[in-house]
Amino acid sequence: MKRYGATFALLILAVVLGLYFVVVENPREQAKDDQRERESRVIGLKEDEITSIEVITPSDRVVLERAEGGAWMITRPVTAEADDGAVRRVLAQLTTMSVIRTIEGIEDLAQVGLAAPNLRVIARHAQGETTVEFGDANLAGSGVYVKRDDQKIFLTSASAKSTFDVTLDDVRRKEFLDFDPQAVTRVTITTAGRTLGLEQRPDGWVFGNPPRPADPDTVSSLLSRLRALRAMAFFDTPEQRAMVRIDPLPRTVVELMAHDRPVRVAFYDARGGGPGALYARTGNEKLYRVNENLLAEMPLDAVSLRDLRVVRIKSDDVMGIEVSLPTETYHLTRKVATWDLDGHSLGEGAADRIRDLLQAVAELKGESIVAETLSGVPESAVQHPAARLQLGGADGRVLATLTIGERSGDQRYAYSESSGTVFLIARGVLGRIPSKAALESTQ
Repeated sequence: MKRYGATFALLILAVVLGLYFVVVENPREQAKDDQRERESRVIGLKEDEITSIEVITPSDRVVLERAEGGAWMITRPVTAEADDGAVRRVLAQLTTMSVIRTIEGIEDLAQVGLAAPNLRVIARHAQGETTVEFGDANLAGSGVYVKRDDQKIFLTSASAKSTFDVTLDDVRRKEFLDFDPQAVTRVTITTAGRTLGLEQRPDGWVFGNPPRPADPDTVSSLLSRLRALRAMAFFDTPEQRAMVRIDPLPRTVVELMAHDRPVRVAFYDARGGGPGALYARTGNEKLYRVNENLLAEMPLDAVSLRDLRVVRIKSDDVMGIEVSLPTETYHLTRKVATWDLDGHSLGEGAADRIRDLLQAVAELKGESIVAETLSGVPESAVQHPAARLQLGGADGRVLATLTIGERSGDQRYAYSESSGTVFLIARGVLGRIPSKAALESTQ
């Protein structure tokens, strides 16, 4: 029993020592670590503790405030959304700005540029506010002098000052159109008095009268570019706008409907032209200068927006193919992972060839439009097709019929009976259609 009693005593002692380290020593060491961490920073604050930042320079005074939900706003000298990335850089620098060393014995602050500092940063938080003033770089150029509001002077990294040396435009959100590209249902583009309207329907985007299909990727690209438009300069006040001489009529106007909310932006040339002379005005009459090449890079006309796919199908939806060539006709039927050729099973190699064919057909785009209907091309263009593919779905209905006609130089005529539009396509597409013998010989 005595032996067991000694064991229990040791066990109790170990538990007591463990509790002592957990309850007493660990918090004490953590407090020491926290104290050392605070002393190694110019400002002992965390990012989420800061509610406002004020940056004061000889030419500017910018105030940033954290709004509900954590978003940052500019509240002085204008009220505007702040650039999230720019604010994060300022916050990160403010809370990680390290003390290279403490400077003592400076009687004349002018010697280190702190008598009349040209940069002050005020961080406001629940406990009040903390101010840091920036002076000159040291002789070695390895750091800059800073003074805290408790009058202590430190040397911190040379990069810190440049992070805070910002203007209003530096911290302002540059994107000025606010809408969800996925929610847009209508687009109207007006250029030189001509209007082009796009509408999203269950089967995709269309424009014109009669309706013509628009390329979904191109429309998506247009909407994404509009959403990402960035201002190069802002003109907030009537006085600022009056200083900009723009043409009375816009060069291009784009109007959107997203979530039943209208969005409008008009683009103006500067009166008299010249480099950098493109401006944007939104529905709230705010004016911005934008990249002068912006309109040239956007798909804003019917030619750029037109869907040039010859047939609009998904290759996985195709369950049957009737292939008609000048020398033969055969039928392909999908059987889960394999295909039958005129009722006979084909190997995996043939299935790869058919999958490649279907992908080529689904991705086939015209290099140009010859005519909107067959009546607009010579009868000989499609009278004797080089190939005809009829694509069927699971329910036996015809999904699309692709006809590849005669040659026209280095291209071939092609059209789909479902759309009627006649395209010119690269003649090499014909080589993707295998013969019956090629499929039978592929294992």
